[in-house]
Formats: sequence, structure tokens, C-alpha cells
Amino acid sequence: MSDTRKNDLFCGDLFADDMLDCENAKIDDNANNNADNNLYNQNKDLFFTLIDASGFIFRAFYAMKMLNSPDGVPVNAVYGYCSMLLRIIEDKLNGEDVHHQEVILPVFDSARKNFRMDLYDNYKANRAETPPDLIPQFPLIREATIAFGLPVIQLEGFEADDIIASYANNIAEIGGVCRIISSDKDLMQLVNDEKNIFIFDPAKNKIIREQQVFEKFGVYPDKVVDIQALIGDSVDNIPGVPSIGPKGAADLINEFNCIENLYDNLHLVKNEKRRDVLSNYKENAFISKQLAALKKDIDLPLKLHHCNCCNINFDSLLEFCDKLNFHSIINRIQKLKNRVSTIS
Repeated sequence: MSDTRKNDLFCGDLFADDMLDCENAKIDDNANNNADNNLYNQNKDLFFTLIDASGFIFRAFYAMKMLNSPDGVPVNAVYGYCSMLLRIIEDKLNGEDVHHQEVILPVFDSARKNFRMDLYDNYKANRAETPPDLIPQFPLIREATIAFGLPVIQLEGFEADDIIASYANNIAEIGGVCRIISSDKDLMQLVNDEKNIFIFDPAKNKIIREQQVFEKFGVYPDKVVDIQALIGDSVDNIPGVPSIGPKGAADLINEFNCIENLYDNLHLVKNEKRRDVLSNYKENAFISKQLAALKKDIDLPLKLHHCNCCNINFDSLLEFCDKLNFHSIINRIQKLKNRVSTIS
């Protein structure tokens, strides 16, 4: 959702199709009946990493200098994306939990109209056009994801944040650990220390738990949507209530707990000017909360019991990177391949 460098892909579908690409997901229709091949049954403390792939791609595109493949196709976002995926795997293999099972799920926005636009016509109406040099990189990012042995997950009608929220909710229900890799503040509403849901912000190299959410918003994660309902979001064109800033919103929510209770007791707001503004823009506040709240009940395209741990095909990955002249990444892959051979 909102991100200072994240546009939406309204130029057409992110990839050739707008549903999950299952060609690398290795789905076994009989997985429910085969506990030996079913990670869901084997280990309910499985570690899941959910990647806000669309958000990262845009950040990589703007942050990295322009690179071109031997064929002249821009590939700077592809390079950044591959480097990020490789870093996740490198960190795991260099850590103490090298033998711990981990599922990695890159999640992408769908380019088609999503349900929030039905709620509010102006949702993301101020979006910028997708940069022309980024468009030809999308098929390569799909190819890279598959080369890493990972599924490409997206769902028509839903943003990546909603898919991530639903996965996080399902992971919590089975007692798993959920790490979300994203720099998007909207995902902070999902953080839950008790349920082992946390965020790693790659831009700041920072882990975000409940305390860090409180430090940013002045409330804990379960009240973040109420803050967003009041302050709005200019990036996503969520209206909010005029003249209510982050501190004022935090003061109100800490006093009244949520916007529903705030409006039920509006007469208790002492500042007359603020009370009048809240009253005049009540509809804005409630539609903004609907827009900001992430869906946690999506029928997910790849069920948890069908998920497999990352299993890199080093040959295909090396071939892909060689095609694009990603020499430094090739060196890292070779080192990773050697590292894997020593611990297998």
C-alpha cells in the first residue's frame, strides 16, 4: 500500500497472469494425506518469511543506478531484487538456525482494480505512472523468483499487503513464526509480539516489534488503523480528517481507544475547533479506516500446508544471472552453493 517510492502497476498485470504462478510451488494435491511430505504437519513452528516484493522492487528501481542487460533491457530493479533474496538466504545459512525450516513467500500487488476502489473512487487516484524503464523488468523478476525456487504470489482484486495480512493471520493460527520484510508502514498494524509476527525493514536494517510501532505512531499495532483513519495518507489518497496530525490522533485514540468510541463520545472532546472538524468529517474518518484496514481473511492462492521450504536450483539461477551479467551476484551464488554443500 502506501510507500513514498511505491507506485501501483496500473499499466497492466504485473506479470503475464494475475494469479499465483504455481509452476514452482510444487503443489501436491495429496499433501493433506501425506504427512511425510507435508511441512504443515511436520513442524507447526515453521518459520515463514513474507516479502513485500512489489514495494521492494520500486525501492530498488529508484535507489539503484540504472543497469542494462547485454540486450539493452533495464535490469536495476531485477538486480536489487535478486540481491535481496540472496541476502535472506545468506543470512539464514550464516546464522545459528541454519537447519531450521523456512518458507519464503514473495507477494506481489495485482495490477487490476482492487476492492478499495469500490469503497472510495479516489483511492490512489493521484498515483504516478509506472516508469517506462521498470515495465520490462517485471517478466525478469518473475523469472528470477522461479529460479530461486520460490512461488510468485498475487491475487486479482487484492493488494500485496492484504495477502501478507492473511498469510500472517494463518501462520499465527498454527503457531508459526512470521517475519515480514517490508518498509511499508501500513503493515505495522500486523505486528504482534505474542503471535510472533514482526517486520524487518531492509531500508533501515531494523526489526520492528510492538514497541517500535508505538514509538512511530504513539499507539500499539492494534490501534494503528484508527490513527490512519484520522490522519489519512496522501500517498494512497486516503482522506482522513483535516488538521488532525499524528500526535493529535494518538492523543485522541489513547483517550477514546478507537474512532467508534471517539464519535460516540464526541461531546467529551474539549477543544471546540477539533470537535467541529471531527464532526464535519465523520464520514471521511470511517471510510479511511476501511481503506487502511488490511484484510486477514482472504482465500489464499497457496495454502500453508502446500508450502515448501526454499529449494534453490543453483544451475538455473546461475544461468539466469549470467544472462543478465550479474557478475557480483554470481560470485555470491557460487559461495552460497559451496556453503550449502558443506552443511547438507
